[in-house]
Amino acid sequence: MRSRLLRKQPTQFERLGRIHFGQAAAEKVPDGLFQQLVRYSVFLLAALIVTHTGFTPYSLSSAAAEETVSEQWMEILMDGNKIGFAYQKVVKMPSGYKIIGKSVLKFNVMDTIQDISSSSTHFLDNDLRPKRYTYLQKMLNHRQFFEGVIEGETLHLTVRSGGNVTKKTVHFPKDAYMGDAINFILGKKELKTGQEFKYKIFIEPLLTTETITVKVGELTDFEHRGKKEKVFIVQSQFKTFEVTSFVTPDGRVLKETSPMGFESYAVEKEKAITFSGDIVPFTNLLAYSLITPNKKITEPDKLAALNLKVYGLSKKGLIPSDERQKASGGKKASDGSYTIDL
Repeated sequence: MRSRLLRKQPTQFERLGRIHFGQAAAEKVPDGLFQQLVRYSVFLLAALIVTHTGFTPYSLSSAAAEETVSEQWMEILMDGNKIGFAYQKVVKMPSGYKIIGKSVLKFNVMDTIQDISSSSTHFLDNDLRPKRYTYLQKMLNHRQFFEGVIEGETLHLTVRSGGNVTKKTVHFPKDAYMGDAINFILGKKELKTGQEFKYKIFIEPLLTTETITVKVGELTDFEHRGKKEKVFIVQSQFKTFEVTSFVTPDGRVLKETSPMGFESYAVEKEKAITFSGDIVPFTNLLAYSLITPNKKITEPDKLAALNLKVYGLSKKGLIPSDERQKASGGKKASDGSYTIDL
């Protein structure tokens, strides 16, 4: 990655050197935690900005016009400190299913409490095939709103960001699922040790498809809310990124762990949304994704803009242009990856 530094008197947030990569909008994380988490795990926003809230037992008690199938709250910790919560609700409708998700992370950014949040609604048919979705991400002072409609193998997408509206069509593989639906699909299965499943998932903000591999491990005891429960240890892997879930035979996720000290636990709503301790500094998160420059940067507190060359992208268009950044180029390398100027 090559950079040319431009200097002016920075604003409060410019001192953090903001760069955003689609859903992975983050301070000074040009190829680090946020981009990796979003690319390799649909279930984490912004980082464990989780919509990965558990397998969903597939059972309906009646044929009501609209009925809740499942609902779950989880609190999210980083190195043992609470940083946020995630929520997911699955609703049965005559035309299929609606999956509602929300996640919120709170950080101390330069002595100001800031939220990083996402909310989404996915509509599936009765075969769990995606029909349409909406997705809203808020990160510090930046918002992005995605609205997609799937027709056959074509996704018709509208993106609203910073006052700009972009419309495009994207290929949507016929065997791909939305990430939020995978747990629901798995929840219909009777889990057994040794099972392995592979699914293609479509990552909405990056407009790309990745394969998730799910392996069901041993059945063991797990203490939850003062009592022991039987759980399967389930590994979900996106390339090199792996999430470990502790799943009961009836499909409830009691705990999840992922790299770099992130954990989430199934809790009641009141506990999930309550922040009783100190808010974790945002710099704690950035420490996981620091990139060492190849030369000394003088007066870094005055840094307000960067020109970057980003290598190794799997396709063009992964990094958007908006009011904060401009992506250009798109040279294809011999290994099939792309390089852009940002």
